Amino acid sequence: MYSGSSSMSSISSFIIRRLIERALCLATGMRPDALQVSPNALPTAPAALEHLFSANDPPSDAEIPLLHELHALFSTHLTRLDDETASLLSSPYSTHALEQLEDDRALLQNRSWQVLGALSTIRRFPKEVLQEIFLRLIPDVGFMVLDPKQGAWAASHVCSSWRSASRYPHLWTTFRITSGGCGCIGGGGFSHCCPTFVRYKNPIAILQTALGYSGSCKLDLHVEIQFDDCVGHRSHIHSLLDVLMSHSERWACVSLAVPSELGMYLEGVQGKVPELRHLTFVGCDPKSLWEAWGEDHTPSLVHLRWPQS
Repeated sequence: MYSGSSSMSSISSFIIRRLIERALCLATGMRPDALQVSPNALPTAPAALEHLFSANDPPSDAEIPLLHELHALFSTHLTRLDDETASLLSSPYSTHALEQLEDDRALLQNRSWQVLGALSTIRRFPKEVLQEIFLRLIPDVGFMVLDPKQGAWAASHVCSSWRSASRYPHLWTTFRITSGGCGCIGGGGFSHCCPTFVRYKNPIAILQTALGYSGSCKLDLHVEIQFDDCVGHRSHIHSLLDVLMSHSERWACVSLAVPSELGMYLEGVQGKVPELRHLTFVGCDPKSLWEAWGEDHTPSLVHLRWPQS
């Protein structure tokens, strides 16, 4: 397939390939004739190893040495392709031949990276170590809980083992809910009117799921909501607040940057915040809201803050 290649190199690579396949057959119980290999073709990973490249699961003890051998085989062929490319460039050549070599090298390099990824030590981290890493990646002010690409949500999309680790309740206890001036709830504020209420599908279900993952842990909430009459989704915003208020007995730290109307809507938690220790009001009428909640209804409160007029 490649001009100037050594027949001895092809035979050696073919023998190595066959040894890998025979070992894999012994490890997996596959029939030897289940793998067909051409000595002139680019080496590929045996089908029995493909599951490692489409997930983030750790390889078994039997698969690890096979992956090392496979990576060595890929490296040998990459060197061969580089030598052929250099040889081709040193003399008149066809553009097609060069493009073919470059395409083959890119394909083989990707396969090599997949093998290295499967051998990565992070795949063998205990769940507890992963959870500690995830915790350290959560900002102090929490992640945008309605954004499926942030915080613990992002980790849960990687693979089954990361998804299992991301169910750690403490990963779901500190989060933010924000909106723009048009009332569109999402991962951040908006400077223009949005045609739909939410940036992401079904924010109520997303919030309920996140709160469910938090178990019985205390919550640190940062709520920043604005709206005007341009879209008029107040009932939906009320629904989000209702979900939060249904867990008010777990509120430990709350920061509210909401219009006075929404602040008064939160009067519904009066007498239902036994764990609340830190409370910050921004944007709403703090005095009227504080009168509604009252010192008698926040027995654990140690810090109250609102902007001075």
